[in-house]
Amino acid sequence: MLKRSRSVLLLAGGVAAALTAAALTAPRDLVLYNHSPSVPEGIYVRTSAPVTVGAFVTVRARDVAPEEARRRGFEDASDRFIKRVAAAAGARVCGDGRRLVVSGDDIVVIGADDQQQQHAADGADDVVRVDGGRRRAGVRVLHEGDGDRPTGWRGCRVLARGEVLLLGDTADSFDGRYWGPVSVDLIEGVWRKF
Repeated sequence: MLKRSRSVLLLAGGVAAALTAAALTAPRDLVLYNHSPSVPEGIYVRTSAPVTVGAFVTVRARDVAPEEARRRGFEDASDRFIKRVAAAAGARVCGDGRRLVVSGDDIVVIGADDQQQQHAADGADDVVRVDGGRRRAGVRVLHEGDGDRPTGWRGCRVLARGEVLLLGDTADSFDGRYWGPVSVDLIEGVWRKF
């Protein structure tokens, strides 16, 4: 009887340890609700899909935009952005703080006033954003030097293997236009709209 009690106790302890280990290594969230209009609002379910162009992914604010996250109090692990992968390895990404050019033809204007925004949207052949893998006219309005807003990313490079550019679907999305390309290692999860 004592041997059987010990065996049951050891088995129960093993099961408890296995469940604890699984809980610690399992993704924290399996479902999230996105209330931001930068990508379609609604419920998203975590998937095991690979990180590919067009996929919805989450990144922690403190990982991709540490200064802005600190300034706005978004330093908790639960403070995340959900964005769409707009470009991956091989794409050339260049930004000068006002414009972001991807592979020579995808341009996002930063700092346009309302009149420039309307003009750019009317002549949308050189002002585009990625939306579900399709190109669509879009202008990001941001006045440089505005105390509440950061300036656009500056740099130029071909994305290496393991790098991506993340963009929202709306003109006012805080995304890779500001923090630039990121490592896929910073991606917290891949999501599917429910």
